[in-house]
Amino acid sequence: MPLLYYWRRDNYVRDLDLGAGYHLNQDNPVMHEVARGNSLWAFTRTADGRYVLAAELIVQAKT
Repeated sequence: MPLLYYWRRDNYVRDLDLGAGYHLNQDNPVMHEVARGNSLWAFTRTADGRYVLAAELIVQAKT
């Protein structure tokens, strides 16, 4: 089941500055239902407020 995830702009900018490790920690139970190999599509907002697609992350592991 592919999922759509909102990557808060402040987190997105920080993660890019630090070199995104792509480890997503989420309490949302729906996130734990995604199967390995499925896509997690992340979107964020630009400085002027537009929504943009930021990344397609492929689930490799769950803990």
